[in-house]
Amino acid sequence: MRCSCKLFLVMACLAVASVALAGSLERLSASEVHSFLTTTQKPIVILDVRTPKEYAAGHIRGALLYDYYDEGFERKLALLPKNVTYVVYCAVGFRSLRAARFLQKMSNDVIHMDGGIKEWKRLEYPVVK
Repeated sequence: MRCSCKLFLVMACLAVASVALAGSLERLSASEVHSFLTTTQKPIVILDVRTPKEYAAGHIRGALLYDYYDEGFERKLALLPKNVTYVVYCAVGFRSLRAARFLQKMSNDVIHMDGGIKEWKRLEYPVVK
């Protein structure tokens, strides 16, 4: 019984430590991301994690394409610099949330755009082709 309590405490401490070492992950709506992008002074990188075909159909100005389905996707994300805030989106949010969580574990500060480009377009924010 005592051993299992000690093991539990060690595991809890490790979990807290790993969270403390990770970057931050913030989930914002498309309208909140739009506001952030137009007002922030922070260095940011916008990552579109859709396919090249989806990206070509319209993306947020300045967004970099990192295809979620690429064989080396996580390896490419791991090579990104850590001194910027990443804004990550996809079509509706599934792929980008997984990418955002990966970036966060790599000690990056990340903003996930809930609703993806679909919500961005619904709100009639600009896209480029």
